Amino acid sequence: MNEISIDTKTRFVAILLTAAVLCASLFGMPQVAMAGAVMEVSASYSGGVVSVTGAVSEGTHAVAVLVYSGSTLLRMETAGVETDWTFAKSITMALSAGTYSVKAADYDGGEFSETTFTIAPATPPDDSSPGSDVPGGSTGGSATTPATQPVTRTETTLDGSVSTQIVTTTLTDAQGNQVTRVARTSTDAATGASTLGVSISTSGESTIIPSDIFEAAESADAASVAVETAEGNVAFDRDAVLGMAAQAGGEDLTVALARRDESSLPDQVRAAAGQGVVYELSVQSASEEIVEFDGAVIVSIAVPDDLEGQNVYLYHIAADGTPVLVEGVVVLRNGVRFFEFTTDHFSYYALQPVDTLPFVDVDEDDWWFDSIYYVCARGLFQGKSRSTFAPQGTMTRAMLVTVLHRLDGAPEASAISPLTDVQAGQWYTAAVNWACANGIVEGYPDGRFGVGDDVTRQQMAVILYRYATYKGYSLSAASNLGGYSDAAEIDAWACDAMTWANAKGIIAGTTPTTLAPRSNASRAQVAAVLMRFAENANK
Repeated sequence: MNEISIDTKTRFVAILLTAAVLCASLFGMPQVAMAGAVMEVSASYSGGVVSVTGAVSEGTHAVAVLVYSGSTLLRMETAGVETDWTFAKSITMALSAGTYSVKAADYDGGEFSETTFTIAPATPPDDSSPGSDVPGGSTGGSATTPATQPVTRTETTLDGSVSTQIVTTTLTDAQGNQVTRVARTSTDAATGASTLGVSISTSGESTIIPSDIFEAAESADAASVAVETAEGNVAFDRDAVLGMAAQAGGEDLTVALARRDESSLPDQVRAAAGQGVVYELSVQSASEEIVEFDGAVIVSIAVPDDLEGQNVYLYHIAADGTPVLVEGVVVLRNGVRFFEFTTDHFSYYALQPVDTLPFVDVDEDDWWFDSIYYVCARGLFQGKSRSTFAPQGTMTRAMLVTVLHRLDGAPEASAISPLTDVQAGQWYTAAVNWACANGIVEGYPDGRFGVGDDVTRQQMAVILYRYATYKGYSLSAASNLGGYSDAAEIDAWACDAMTWANAKGIIAGTTPTTLAPRSNASRAQVAAVLMRFAENANK
């Protein structure tokens, strides 16, 4: 058995606006006609969080929320609408002192309602006030001053087995950037084992890891520190944290992931980078720069707008100016592409746009080259290995749903899938949960999803048809498939999807006279279909 008929019940859908805006900007998708309106909106800022609330007219299903500094758009999110026609959205952002505006409108289109909020400049603390003794709660050196007192809360699991203390501190650094530190210390009641997780975000290019975090990491059984700058993210495991701490000798450390202008680069780096975009990854104490350390560091560099739509390679530029290709992957998060890699060495890195692909089985003369380049450049697909794509290999149902999840910005699911073969914590779990929650897949009649089953061409059509339904695209197009000799092989549950996909130019025949609806879809075919879907589905 294959996919069962589409559930026509009304579903509440809250879509991440960042993914929708990405799709609109990349693929020229027009807006849907207005269905409702935002009647009022208010906003405030505290503890690194923008809180937005408001009321809407009946018939509004979701609200687009945009945060601006002057005319610069800082963040785009989507808020769900409650049954009483109100909405609320909390947006974690590191903001500096100033006045900001928030605009909100019906997600399906319409007039914006607008409000503003102001963040007052931070004032230095009274010298007589006590300091904080929790990780990340101190000022972290003279370069920062508290914008708010540390806020502490405790969470406990329902069975009381794990207790977590969460300390949030907002700081303003010497450059006026807002810095938010969140330290989570969890303790297992049965074993006494403790886990420390620290996240530090800044609106600038660098931030401080205070020495008290290193001390806490040393006493914890497991620890990690994640730093987010304007250009990407750097995540250190416990060994890396302790390795840096040993070299720092009890001093605070400044971590930077910064884009560098060509004029500021050493000659050998400028020559090696060519036309690439250069970033400097560095860790610096007061007395020395730390270049190498133990443990693993996962770095995610946000691919800049000037490389949009292009495939990219990353090169580490050695001290002698030699460019060394870095093994990594392009991933898509909330509509933003990141080049993600693991390293134990901090230095200069260059993102280079390329017109080729690294796969020995994908040639520029192949019919599938353009579509494979397209999906890889956007982080939707990855190779089967660093050097192979396997274009004629089959695509599983879990793989297809994962690709659609990436296309939509990888939003969190509102529920756990009830399908019996979907296991927790697997590479496909989040995507299948999201697809089930939004009616994109329903599984087989026996309650399974068919995680490892090869997806057929008609199943692919049905899943894309439901994804288009979820996105609010028009489904009125339909082709007469009578010209295909195997049209009678299309199962009844897939007929509407296949006629729509063929009419929109998304799924064509495998030959001029055959559709092969029950044949397995190859990876190259899926890549081509996804490119056509992105270009044609909402026209």
